Amino acid sequence: MRFRGAFITTVLMTILQCCYLTASAKVELAKIFTDSMVLQRNMPIRIWGRAEKNEWVSVTFHGQFKTVKANKLGEWNCVLDAEAAGGPYTLTVLGKNTVFLKDILMGDVWICSGQSNMEYQVKMAKNAGDEILRADYAQIRGYKVPHQMSGKPEKDFKQSGKWNTATSGNVSGFTAAGYFFARELYNKLHIPIGIIDDCFGGSNIETWISHQAFVDDSYFSEFMKTFPPFDADILTQYQEKVTAQKLKELQKGIPAPGSIIHWKENSYDDSHWPQMKLPGSWVLQQLDNVKGVVWYRKTFRLDKAQTGKATLKLPVIQQSDSTYVNGVFIGSTANRPPAPRIYSIPAGVLKPGDNVVTVRVSASTGIGGITGDANDMHFLNRDTAIALLGNWSFQVEKLYEDTVNIIPNSYPSLLYNAMINPITGLAIT
Repeated sequence: MRFRGAFITTVLMTILQCCYLTASAKVELAKIFTDSMVLQRNMPIRIWGRAEKNEWVSVTFHGQFKTVKANKLGEWNCVLDAEAAGGPYTLTVLGKNTVFLKDILMGDVWICSGQSNMEYQVKMAKNAGDEILRADYAQIRGYKVPHQMSGKPEKDFKQSGKWNTATSGNVSGFTAAGYFFARELYNKLHIPIGIIDDCFGGSNIETWISHQAFVDDSYFSEFMKTFPPFDADILTQYQEKVTAQKLKELQKGIPAPGSIIHWKENSYDDSHWPQMKLPGSWVLQQLDNVKGVVWYRKTFRLDKAQTGKATLKLPVIQQSDSTYVNGVFIGSTANRPPAPRIYSIPAGVLKPGDNVVTVRVSASTGIGGITGDANDMHFLNRDTAIALLGNWSFQVEKLYEDTVNIIPNSYPSLLYNAMINPITGLAIT
């Protein structure tokens, strides 16, 4: 019966293709559908995409053949009968053009979503080299959803991803938690496993929840009635006002240009400056949404034996810095990828008693500040290391014109709209 069905399907596809030559739109599948994907077993299979409005589209999969009509917006979807675990199969979608996908498996599909703990990749895991070398699971497949945000529910991903097999050449970029989970399932069930890596490090739960879920929730429903729809310009204006008010409270606003000339000096009194724990991004502390120039100061004490030539080691700095010790310039790094700093302190700069490190950091993108490993934050003289982590005094010198950094946590549902809603039609375990 499968052979006879396949023969009839081929004849029908040829006839349909001849009829569609005058169509003006290209038939497309949603971006989740690629070669080597895994579809959910034992559940109806929904396939969808776009075509010319009112165009007829035929779908062929493992002996099944169905024809559907695109709506006035050019959207079409086709529901195939459930299939047992197995494969590989091919999927053919026919309109004016033909879309052909190969190496498709039927198995269990899981969405792996969340923050950096889920996004953490196999190449960063313990014994990563051995794990990657041993990876030989052709029936485990992974799809990485590219980072994207949206103020409204999207019908498809803005950026394309790709399904990959969990073999040595691919697995290093898989979500580690997802891969090890899939491997355990595969070894127990012996069926294909598909994992969709749908993560964004540092995201909060609100950005992964749909607007409708907030409306339907008894706690949030009243609040959502007055909650304005997402508008990037309005959000930018609002955050600019919030940032200006925050700086007014922290340091009475942006300082006059001439007032910063003494900030690097040992004798400068910074007792009125607010403090921030370092290492740590300023965006994740008091200066969220700030892009600009921030000065840090830290006082440390030395005895006479600890003076002389020394080394200052600072962890990752986002992005550029100019660094001083007791008012003396000791080094700078401009517009480099985030990296630690190691600067030599000449003889005669350090003195017994109080010494001051001052770091001027400029960041127009990213998370801003002095971040990274606390073990990389110290003053080193001979065999003596003095830790510099902890509270540092800080002051914002200026803000860049584009001061607002819209991130997933800026507004509810931004990640749900762009990274979850496009695949709500996909059957999963």
